[in-house]
Amino acid sequence: MAFIISKKSTLWGKTRKLYYLVENYRDGNKIKRKKLLNLNECKSLAEFFNSTEQEEAELLNRLNKYEKELDDFIKYGKTPPFSFGSPYRIRQRLDMSIEQAKADLKECQSRKERIKSLM
Repeated sequence: MAFIISKKSTLWGKTRKLYYLVENYRDGNKIKRKKLLNLNECKSLAEFFNSTEQEEAELLNRLNKYEKELDDFIKYGKTPPFSFGSPYRIRQRLDMSIEQAKADLKECQSRKERIKSLM
């Protein structure tokens, strides 16, 4: 049976409380604990699921923004904000940004499916 535990963590002088979904199991005569999911600062699985959905929406917006910037650059030669260098480098950076956003989105969706399976 899975349950949530909390641990204090200090990072750069700031103390925060982190939550984990864990389950106990027996290894011989010892009781051990296996971490199923890192909930970060979310106190419940439902709260973590909601934050993952928000992150997924933000990643979709970022992906759409990069694809629109690439489309505008290809069709009209419009350079995206804060871009510099040769047009080849601008296109290469936009392609890399799109690929990174797709990878982040895929990872977020797989985490969301894992959360659903644990609920």
